[in-house]
Amino acid sequence: MDVKQVQAGGIISKIIYARVEASDKKFTGSHPFSILSVRCTDLEDGTTFWLEGEELIGTCMSADTYLNEVNASLTEVVEKLMKAETKPFSVGFVKKNGVERVLRGRMITPDGALGRSTVIDFDVVGGSPLRQVDHRTIKWLVMGNTKYIVKSGGSNGKKQSSNQGVVPSTSPEGSGNTGVGGEGQPSRYDGRHQLRGQL
Repeated sequence: MDVKQVQAGGIISKIIYARVEASDKKFTGSHPFSILSVRCTDLEDGTTFWLEGEELIGTCMSADTYLNEVNASLTEVVEKLMKAETKPFSVGFVKKNGVERVLRGRMITPDGALGRSTVIDFDVVGGSPLRQVDHRTIKWLVMGNTKYIVKSGGSNGKKQSSNQGVVPSTSPEGSGNTGVGGEGQPSRYDGRHQLRGQL
């Protein structure tokens, strides 16, 4: 995009996948009260930026946290995963060697015919982040503020309200935290959906 042509009334868009590096409430000169501030690292280019204000942060989607749990059939969970589109998610499934794997990522190519989906693994550092999730061995999926647990037997799905949780951070297959990159003043978003600095 040619930034020189940006003007009032125009429409712009940017989808960012980021790792939360720190979360805190702080006082600022422009606010007489504390506001939630989250420092993030862009997983694509290493840029550091802040999100400020619960209103703005609350609009973000998380691959780790959830408020509800739902028991669902394997077919239903697979359908949810295949329709993930740009939503980040965590999925637990069993690898060929019988070890359960937890993957945090986003969808690239859903493939119902082959029973596997190609995804980006957010926790890979170095090498290709492309991985495959075997639909047949999925145990659970966290996406859209809900954890879907593959039920055993023929029991009906049951929604359990107010069952908050966080998927534990993992570092499988040579993965780890990404470094903080970029030079100069990091970018900053505030609760009024304004951007300060350069992204």
